[in-house]
Amino acid sequence: MSSRALLGTGVFVLAALGCSRKEPAAALAAPPPAVVTVAAPEQETVTDHRDFTGRTVAIDSVVVRARVTGYLDKVLFKEGADVQAGDLLYEIDPRPYQAALAQAEGNVAAAEAKLVRLEADLGRAKALLEQKVISQEGYDQANGDRAETVGTLQALRAAVERAKLDLEFTVIKSPIAGRTGERRLAPGNLVMADDTALTSIVSLDPIRAEFDVDERSVLLYRERIRENQVKSARDTTVAVLLGLSNEPGFPHEGVIDFVDNQLDATSGTIRARAVFPNPEKVLSPGLFVRIRVPFSQPHAALLVDERALMADQRGWFVFVVDAQGLVQYRPVELGERENGRAVIAKGLEANERVIVNGLQRARPGAKVEAHTESETAEAPAATPSAPGKTAAARPDATTSSKSDKSE
Repeated sequence: MSSRALLGTGVFVLAALGCSRKEPAAALAAPPPAVVTVAAPEQETVTDHRDFTGRTVAIDSVVVRARVTGYLDKVLFKEGADVQAGDLLYEIDPRPYQAALAQAEGNVAAAEAKLVRLEADLGRAKALLEQKVISQEGYDQANGDRAETVGTLQALRAAVERAKLDLEFTVIKSPIAGRTGERRLAPGNLVMADDTALTSIVSLDPIRAEFDVDERSVLLYRERIRENQVKSARDTTVAVLLGLSNEPGFPHEGVIDFVDNQLDATSGTIRARAVFPNPEKVLSPGLFVRIRVPFSQPHAALLVDERALMADQRGWFVFVVDAQGLVQYRPVELGERENGRAVIAKGLEANERVIVNGLQRARPGAKVEAHTESETAEAPAATPSAPGKTAAARPDATTSSKSDKSE
């Protein structure tokens, strides 16, 4: 074998030996356990509920109309203002009705005077009949005239009462307490009795909210009534909560005051209604609202952060860390969700550690380094290198450099 062939063989052997020295070092550099954040489930008393959407409606709503015909004389309210029952709203020209009342009263006075005369005539006719000066026919005539005048007087007195009512109706008052709408006519316009709409008034305190409950929720609620977990709104007071579209949570409290007697076959829902105090007039008719209805009695439950929840084809699950630091898969059944937390109905124990952060680094059976959120927050951050300075060289970097030179 030539010297050139021996030299090539030696170089190959040295290269192979150099590679074999670096392979054990790489094999020993195993990755450290992944760092995850864990939290124990929180034990609290909760109430199962369902949320529905609806609209607010006024308990009382009135379109104000005139009860007599006439020309509008005065407008006595401010549009959009709150009024009380009996407050003045409009005034129709009263003079024609004042004249009609005076005429009716004059007719009554004339009839009363006539009645006095006829009663005197009847008394004389009775005396003359006893003396047989006049016939029975003459007495009957006098008695009939008096009775006829009595009836006429009664009708004329009723006409006076009607004239007084018409005069009273020229002043239009608010029939309910509430908030007025726009003024639909200005003074000087002709108002027709029982026809012309002048304004509208809606009550605000209290106020109702109407909402539709789907069929599955209805069946679930009835099932829980049979199991004595809830009470029927038809038999007792059921408290509910309400929230507006711009409000967090459900700050308004009320009670259900009506549930319809059948489901709408078209929509598959049943109409329900709740009433809410509204002293500050925050709620007004026509608003979109969210209604929360309790579907159970208060009971103890475990809650976890929603960040811990994951789902696959089998359903919801969480990762927990056991005493050996190994990740375990836990299928769970969820209950209600609220404020970023979920109720765990089944599948989790109170003393287990649930991974809430670092899920992408966790795998079932893998070993992890678990910290609570408080420990993670207290851990000191890594100190960055000063500007313009390089980090200290690692020992293995120096060894690697020497090996390269030897090779």
